[in-house]
Amino acid sequence: MDLRFLQTFVYVVELGSIAEAARYQNLTPASVQQRIRTLDASVGSQLLLRSGRTVRPTLAGQRVLELAKKILNDAHDLHAMASDTDLPAGPLRLGATPTAIIGIVPETLKRWFSNHPDVEVYIEPGSSKALYARILERALDAAILVHPRFEFPKHYAWQEIRKEPLMLVTPFAFSVTDTLEVISTHPYICYRATHI
Repeated sequence: MDLRFLQTFVYVVELGSIAEAARYQNLTPASVQQRIRTLDASVGSQLLLRSGRTVRPTLAGQRVLELAKKILNDAHDLHAMASDTDLPAGPLRLGATPTAIIGIVPETLKRWFSNHPDVEVYIEPGSSKALYARILERALDAAILVHPRFEFPKHYAWQEIRKEPLMLVTPFAFSVTDTLEVISTHPYICYRATHI
């Protein structure tokens, strides 16, 4: 069984679309469909059902999905451990919020590649909540996210990179003496917690 085909199956399920999975992997939709057909033949069961433009796993596909993720994670760990240096061989799977991708990641990657040019880095954008879930699934090696309001499990390490103050931006004509008073008496834009 080709692990690339297994990874394609996972992407199709997670993205809900063959076209999206194809774009994500830089493949054609026909290549993705061929991989799924080959995987179906390999396991002896149909793993996906089409419903219009969306795709969902069959009962067999649902059963295979969690094991597929575990196999892929174990294969990644095996590859990462096969290094002659103190660093894992890679690739490094890094998650980052959109603001981190713009503000923190570019300079960090520049330093990373100057020190470790042979270790590939894959970046997955997402909200803090989604990236935290991906860390728990072991789908990511690390993530740059906003610290949640709860403690991390003991077997995960948290390293503070940056503290950023909250700011109230108002029209120049406002004379702000009490921030809370302005927020309670004027309309304002508030990001949803799911977008952080």
